[in-house]
Order: sequence, then C-alpha cells, then structure tokens
Amino acid sequence: MKTPGKLKQLSVAVAMVLGVSAVQALEIAKPAPKTEKTTPFNVMQSKIIAFTDDQVPETVHAGSGSKLSLSDKRYIAGDQSLRWDWTRGSTFSVIEPIRLVTDQEAYKAWGRRGTQVLSFWIYNEKPIDDVLTVDVGRGLGGFMPADAGFEVKLNFKGWRTVGLSLQNDFQGREMEGLGISDSGDHEGMGDMSQLGGIKPDMDSIRFSAPTGVKAGTFYIDRIMLSVDDARYQWSDDHVKTRITVPEIDFYLPDVLPTPTAEELKGVDEIHNALVRVFSSSANETGLRKINDPDRLREMFAALEIEKDEDGTLRGRHVNTKFQQVIYQPAHLKPEDKALLDDYVLMADYSALMLNLARHWNNLEAGAEKDEFKAMYLLMIEHLMDQGFADGSGLVTTHHWGYGARWWYISAMMMSEVLSEAGHRQAVYDALVWYSREFIASFSMETGKESSNLDYYNTLARQHLALLLLNPDPVERVALLKKFGDFVTIQHPAKAYCCNFEPL
Repeated sequence: MKTPGKLKQLSVAVAMVLGVSAVQALEIAKPAPKTEKTTPFNVMQSKIIAFTDDQVPETVHAGSGSKLSLSDKRYIAGDQSLRWDWTRGSTFSVIEPIRLVTDQEAYKAWGRRGTQVLSFWIYNEKPIDDVLTVDVGRGLGGFMPADAGFEVKLNFKGWRTVGLSLQNDFQGREMEGLGISDSGDHEGMGDMSQLGGIKPDMDSIRFSAPTGVKAGTFYIDRIMLSVDDARYQWSDDHVKTRITVPEIDFYLPDVLPTPTAEELKGVDEIHNALVRVFSSSANETGLRKINDPDRLREMFAALEIEKDEDGTLRGRHVNTKFQQVIYQPAHLKPEDKALLDDYVLMADYSALMLNLARHWNNLEAGAEKDEFKAMYLLMIEHLMDQGFADGSGLVTTHHWGYGARWWYISAMMMSEVLSEAGHRQAVYDALVWYSREFIASFSMETGKESSNLDYYNTLARQHLALLLLNPDPVERVALLKKFGDFVTIQHPAKAYCCNFEPL
C-alpha cells in the first residue's frame, strides 16, 4: 500500500516547514512520558548570553573556518567578550532552545504592546562592504537551511547593536525541495520551494561571516532574547526593520551666499554668550553643576576608560534609561542584573561632559587645562566607539533629549578642541542623526507639529548649540539665520502639544 509511504514523506515535509511539533498529529498517539515539574516560563525574563566566565559557553559552537575565544580587549557586559576569528563564509552558532514569545503573549504578560527581540553587540575593527548574516532555525550547527533571519551591513567601525522583532522583522528563508509529487506509480519529494519563517521549536542562532572578504575578526557580546516595546526597533544604516524614522534635512539651498564679516562676528558672539551661560555657576534645571576639580577627576576615573597605544578603547558601557527597557530589569536574573547595573547612564555621562567643558572654559592655559581637555576628548572617543555615531540606531534612541541634552552643549563649548582633534564633524553628524526624533522642530520647517513647550523647555538651546557646532562657517551662518526665523514666527496657538492655548 502507498499510504504509509505518503504519510512518512508528508511528516518529513511538515517537520521541515512547520517544526517537529507539527508532525505529532500525523503519528500514532503514544502515552505521554512522565516529566518532572518545572518552573513556569517567565515571558518577561530576558535570556542573556554573556561571556563573563572562564570559558566560551558550552552552547556556543564554532563552525569550520571559525575560531572562538574570550578576550578582554573589548567588551560591553562585564570585562570580556567573545572574539570570533573568521574566514570567508564561516559560522558560529548558539545551540539552545528558543522559547518563542508571540506578540499576544507579550501583551498579556506586560499589559502593553511588546514583541520578542533578538539583539546582540558586535565590534568591527574596520568597515567592510559586506554583510553579517544572522539566522534562526533548527540544527543550525553548520550549513543547514534556516527558518528565518536578517543581514547586518558591516559599513562601520566600533561597537554596534542591532535588535529585531522575531515576529515582525525577521525574513523567512526559502526552503528548497519540499513539494510532494504523486504521479502514477511514482511518489516522492518534488522541487517545489516554500518560504520559511519563525517556528515554535527553533533551537539555534547562527552567525555567518561575510563572503566577500578572506578573513577577519569580530567581537560579539551580550546576545539576548527579550521582550521590548513594539514601537522601538528602528531601522538604521546597518539593519532594516519595519520602522524607519526619517532623518533631518535642513533644506538649505545647494549654493549658499558667502557670509559677511558682520554675520560671522554675530555668530561668534552668540556662541560665546551661550558658553558664558553654561560656564557660570548659576542654577540650571536638570543639571548639577560641579566646580570641584578633584570631584570631576573621581567621576571621570569611575568610567574606567582606557586607551592603548594602538588606539584600542575600553571602559564601562554607556546607554540611556530608555535603552534599558529591552532588558526588562525587574525580571532579570541576579547575575544579569549585576551586569546591567554596571552600565553608565547617558544622562550622567553627558552631564559629566558638560561639567568638564565648564571647568576647561574657566581655566587659564596650563597643565590643568590640558588635563581636562584630554579627559573630555577621551569621553568623546569612548562614546563614539560605543556606537553613538552617525547612522547607528542602537535599536532605538527614543526620548533622546532627556539623557543626551548636555552632550550638545558640551560639544558646542568644546568645538575648537573637537576641531583640533579631528572629531568635530563626526560629533556634529552623530548629533544631527540622533536628533531625527525631533525632526518636526529641528528641521526648522514650520507646521502644526513644529512648536511645543517640550521643545522650548528641554531642546531649544541644544538645537542652537548643534547649529553652532556645524564645522562649515558658511552653513553655520545659514542655519543660524533659519533658526532665528523659525523661532520668531512660532506661535503657541499653532503648536500640537504641551503648549499654552489662547483663551
């Protein structure tokens, strides 16, 4: 009889497409084995793979052409990361069951829109015009076909993190040879292909090296499956997600008029006035001004930033308060919570940068002034090395202004120092990139959403400082003129939120 053969082939096909669990309905029922009671699965508890032990975790396996080791040269969590020495197209895999959390489960457990996200950190020592391929599936220890995945463009230097929703961002992989043919006396597997996708019984995450480069080294850290706010997995220059936040365009003409000497002088006067405001000891909402140089030295030392002769940077990881949501801190295991607690909040980091800039601006030329200049530059270099750079989305940077507002002001105050060190353009580009959340105001195009009191309370001076940081004096004058027009014509009655309405 043909029926058993057909059912057997159908079982194989369904197993490959839908997962092993889906085949059970096609098999003869068997008594369920006795199992021990297990701790209920906590949907909200993040599953973290950190490379903090003496050996590479047993669940992490190198494929042919790859070598894995632990390194204290660079790290995000703890004081070491996974060093991956790879050859063209080689792989390493994490072999461990993936408990899939649907968006519905996340909502039920959290009480708000959530989605399960796979995220990790990667350090690239030099930009590569190629991609890292990340796949999930079953039995991906080598080159078995994956169920779903995504690509990461490697066009960067430094640390980057990506985080994509398994349900909403991962792309199904095409799976070959899954059709069943039954013509006449012949039955068997056909050549029909099926589009894969996320499956409930996946047990592997596979990282595949670029194929267009002979060999190289990446550093990988803090691989995590967690529930995140479903609104905040943003596309950037490295990964594509379902959410794209538009970038700022100042809409300047292609050819700008040459500024007059008077205009250039006026811009310098605005710059100097803003420096004086923040260099003073007057109270500043949301900022604790620190005037004790020894206390500033202690706070800087606590960051543990080091720079080797070859330029390698290390130090405590920096992130924003809202970037910690993806970890679900209240549900973390104690050992994972300890890693998160060692991170430095951007709000504290940028406040220290401002206080260093204040102190430097109040010093006369000499050894102490040079010391604080070096401290400030090291903080800037560490921040950019951590991934706070143009085009780097860091999964998300929503509510950016609350944590990073003092970076804008400090950079403006240290603009000439940044120019001398060759960092001014990179810092300016980074701050323009992260300001995309405020595009309605920062683009200075008037409209119903361009004016609100939240902007004036927390961001207007940062906006001005950003424009003053622009390295090109011609653009700087043009942007300041546009800023003046923008602020002058705004009226609260046209604002969309957080404003005074006319009686």
